[in-house]
Amino acid sequence: MSLKALAHKVLERNSGTDICATHPGFDRNSGYQPRPKPPIRSATEWSNETTALVEWFLTTEPPPRPFPLFPHVIVANPVHYWNYLRADIAAGPGVGRAYYGAFQKDLRRLAELMDGPKSIR
Repeated sequence: MSLKALAHKVLERNSGTDICATHPGFDRNSGYQPRPKPPIRSATEWSNETTALVEWFLTTEPPPRPFPLFPHVIVANPVHYWNYLRADIAAGPGVGRAYYGAFQKDLRRLAELMDGPKSIR
């Protein structure tokens, strides 16, 4: 018997296992449940706080030397980091890091470190 024929026999006998192995969203109790996709937000949903942070950030220059952003997180190349944050701004609120709040958290921390808008802190 060939290896292919043997595998076919095993999968025929254990069809439940085959479904679980070939469909990552399969739940043995309720069947196949595809993972829901997060809703796409419009590009005009920046909160008032985030809008103020973005406006402040766009008027700042990166520091000349590396700096600690968070404990154990050092921004080694501030110019590169500023370009990275500008790309997040250009992408809008419904994309990537801004959608999940990491972008906003970084801007809040920068505002704390660099004496940003007083209304935010």
